[in-house]
Order: sequence, then C-alpha cells, then structure tokens
Amino acid sequence: MLSALLILLYVIILALEVPALLKNRFYKELLVFIVLFGIGIYLSFIQFKGSLNFNPLSPLLSLLASGK
Repeated sequence: MLSALLILLYVIILALEVPALLKNRFYKELLVFIVLFGIGIYLSFIQFKGSLNFNPLSPLLSLLASGK
C-alpha cells in the first residue's frame, strides 16, 4: 500500500515537471532531471524496503570520519 503511494507521488512529480521541460525544449535539463530522479527513486525504494545493500555515500562518510 505504501509503495503504491510512493509510486503515485513519483508519477505526480513527473506529470508536473516533464511537460514544462518539453514545452520549453530544455532537453539537456530534462536529461539531468531524469538521471537525478531515477537515482532518487532507486535510493528511496531501497530505503523504504529497508535493505540498503550499497550505500553510495559510505566512501564519503569514511573520508569525513577520518578527517582528511
């Protein structure tokens, strides 16, 4: 049930953002939006399911912890 609401939220965001980008012919911005949106969808579903096998921020966190 909650995953269906999450998908519905993503569909609403796409329906609001993509037509304006296409209308104004912002194709490069649309590509960046789709890539970042896809990464966000992947990370949110992994977080939602609670099975984060790969954390893309772990190398950054280890760098920050070491103080370099």
